[in-house]
Amino acid sequence: MLLEDGQLVLSIRNPVEEAVKIKGKRIPSGKSMAAQHGIGLMNVDSVIRKNGGMSALRCEDGWFCFSAIIGEREVENKQ
Repeated sequence: MLLEDGQLVLSIRNPVEEAVKIKGKRIPSGKSMAAQHGIGLMNVDSVIRKNGGMSALRCEDGWFCFSAIIGEREVENKQ
């Protein structure tokens, strides 16, 4: 995690033995009851977008990577 020029930059990576299939901002679940899995990334992306940011998923060279940037927002002063 890094704060640079008013932006929060977050990057997480995990080693994987097999390539992770990514469809848009989702990872299709191979688990039973798949409809109940994979909601976490959707929630994280929703919070990031609500705060003026963006996120990306990728899998390459044996690594699954999640990156997000949340920009500085103007806050109205209520008096």
